[in-house]
Amino acid sequence: MDIYFIKNILNEIITTIKIKNIFLNLIIGLIVFLFFTNKLLIILIFGFFLFLFSSKFVRICLKTMDRDLKGYFRLKKLQNEMEKQWKINLSIGNIFENTVNKFKEKKCIIESETGKYISFEELNYLSNKFGNYFNEKKYNDDYLPYSETKTFGILLENSIEFVAIWLGLSKIGIETSWINTQLCGQSLVHSINIVNCKVIITSKIFVKELIKLINDGLLNSKIKVFVISECQNIPNNFELININELNNKTKPFTSKHIGFKDILAYLYTSGTTGQPKAVIIRHYRYYFMGIAGPLIFGIKSNDIIYISLPMYHGMAGIAGVGQMIVNGCTIVIRQKFSASHFWEDCSKFNCTIAIYIGEICRYLLSQPNNNYLNKHKIRMFCGLGLRSTIWENFKKRFKIEQIAELYGATEGNATCVNINNYIGAIGFLPIYTYFKKTTSIRIVKVDPITRKYLRWPNGLCKLCKPGETGEIVGMIRTDNPTRRFEGYLDKKETEKKIIKNIEIIGDCDRLGDTFRCCGENVSTIEVENILQDIDGIEELTVYGIELNNKEGKYGICSIVLLNGYLNKNKIIDKIGQKCKENLPKYAIPKYLKFCSNLERTGTFKLKKGEMQRKEFLNHSKDEDEDNLFIWNNLNKKYIKLN
Repeated sequence: MDIYFIKNILNEIITTIKIKNIFLNLIIGLIVFLFFTNKLLIILIFGFFLFLFSSKFVRICLKTMDRDLKGYFRLKKLQNEMEKQWKINLSIGNIFENTVNKFKEKKCIIESETGKYISFEELNYLSNKFGNYFNEKKYNDDYLPYSETKTFGILLENSIEFVAIWLGLSKIGIETSWINTQLCGQSLVHSINIVNCKVIITSKIFVKELIKLINDGLLNSKIKVFVISECQNIPNNFELININELNNKTKPFTSKHIGFKDILAYLYTSGTTGQPKAVIIRHYRYYFMGIAGPLIFGIKSNDIIYISLPMYHGMAGIAGVGQMIVNGCTIVIRQKFSASHFWEDCSKFNCTIAIYIGEICRYLLSQPNNNYLNKHKIRMFCGLGLRSTIWENFKKRFKIEQIAELYGATEGNATCVNINNYIGAIGFLPIYTYFKKTTSIRIVKVDPITRKYLRWPNGLCKLCKPGETGEIVGMIRTDNPTRRFEGYLDKKETEKKIIKNIEIIGDCDRLGDTFRCCGENVSTIEVENILQDIDGIEELTVYGIELNNKEGKYGICSIVLLNGYLNKNKIIDKIGQKCKENLPKYAIPKYLKFCSNLERTGTFKLKKGEMQRKEFLNHSKDEDEDNLFIWNNLNKKYIKLN
């Protein structure tokens, strides 16, 4: 600790207990003088600390000092590492090759269903093969429209090939978009179009949906589709890739330097506009989320990480796979999460860390005990969204040493982490002013009705005190890789996230236009746009509601029929059909409610917050019971709610 650090800590203490700053240097000088004299030294020091401890602030500081110091030094290590790599300017492909040199023969990725695995060296060769395969096609413009696009869409389930393809394409400067495999219809088309994909790489699982979209005129018929598995009866613009025939494993040639600051990939999220947005992931952002594992949570290269979340999700594809790319961890992947196979997989492959979202933990708790619970070696769960109500029970039942909970958006620059295993916490903010300056995070006050930021007369936001509710924001620094905000491919959407005059950004998804269901963000506006053009509907609104003992929220669609329109069953069938064809399973409203009107404010805005607060199932006796319907997953349609 340098004198500047000590001086700032003392300054914080003295300011807080209302001693004028002018005495700061006098006190420091007095302490130094007393060290050279023995008279009254012990008494004075004892009196000084007794005086300090009378302050509530100092008592809190001492209580949290271990956590705050640990957090401070870990954050500084992370910032120093990022600044070093910023200057070196390597791509993720180069960084992975450095990892390969350390762990050539070590198992890199294991597929849990089949036991198939690949070593670090073999994965590097496979990525080179994909890079060379598409590089060779690059010079035939009639065959592959490289001149029109540099973004390839990846629509694949969890697999070794998923990682090898994006890694190989990154080596030749091709940006990839990791498309949500649960999307269909208009949502899928939108995700393809917003990044200007002219090329899609997929497997036979998704071929049928892509052909349907092309035949229906929703997707450009000129789009080039590569299929990496055997598939029959495909159109002319679809091409099969026989992986066994790829043989050029040398590092692919690229005419330009690909570095730390270049775009690596696009992930998707839901936002206030109602459509999925393409989040820009640069090479440095991927590295940041990867290197944070060992520097913040103590993940080691000999850890084996279990990933059952889809790889298009940032928690799996970056935070999870990134531990393999950057740190040399072995990862075990499953195509789709299975609560019944979770502990079996972890035990079979000796996994030590599991990647989670909150819903996974709830699903695991609902499972009966099995023989694998006492055999697993999982010491850490790393992820987000674990509710405090099940936290302690989860740790105790499954004997988990550490819950590495974090909070933040993939595209954001304001991430909180729980480093001290505190039950229910998503992270912390130190109360020392000096420590606060090392982090980009602030919590600002928000009007609970208008959702606007509360400001002082000088225009600055009002900051929350401990115990007050507010919104997390992050200060943007373009010269600092840990504080940059890349935002979205759509610059207008990026601007909406920035508060111009004080250079901070906020998570605007809390404004009521999205809710979280089954680990995914659901855009209510997107659902409304798909349903609102159905004949017979005057207006409708979609919002999320909480159900008892359920993680996240479930969608409800409140509908007002046109005056005199009586064929309600026809509308219900049309809504079900539209949802099935255009929405992923998690975005389909669980409930339909027909009502006479929708509540609005004096400026005619819908009161979604008011609707959410009301128990919609507790409708009045005068209300027709035929007005409530529930989505039946088995029959894929809405039925009357009994």
